[in-house]
Amino acid sequence: MSIEARLKLRVNGLSVKAGPLYLCENLSFDIKAGESLIVRAPNGAGKTTLLRTIAGLIPAAAGHVFFEADTDEHAFELAINCHYLGHKNSLKPAHTVRQNLEFFSQFMGGDPSSIEQLAMQLNLQGVLDLPVHVLSAGQARRAAFARLL
Repeated sequence: MSIEARLKLRVNGLSVKAGPLYLCENLSFDIKAGESLIVRAPNGAGKTTLLRTIAGLIPAAAGHVFFEADTDEHAFELAINCHYLGHKNSLKPAHTVRQNLEFFSQFMGGDPSSIEQLAMQLNLQGVLDLPVHVLSAGQARRAAFARLL
């Protein structure tokens, strides 16, 4: 796939269940690079479950979710190329940012030596050795993004 290739997220015939209840059935849409999708529904309707299914964290009851290049028909599975960050940051509050990032790096088979460079890119170098619970909401969110990266 060339560098100029524009990707789109393609959802075809997606059905999502929570227990015996269908949260959505036969949902299809495409989102091209630079576009966004707003998911609105009442509390408890299954918005998070839908997003987690699209991200590949929950198996779909039916249908397919994948990336597709606009320039050719090369498609690949979304779950291997996607991260999901929910409303919680998933960091241990009593541990430092560095300890959290080292743990997740080791857990995911990454290179812990890249933490310093990542901290610079996300403007976290000054808080690496602070416990997460003392960070501002923005700093904690950036640390959560660093965890994904």
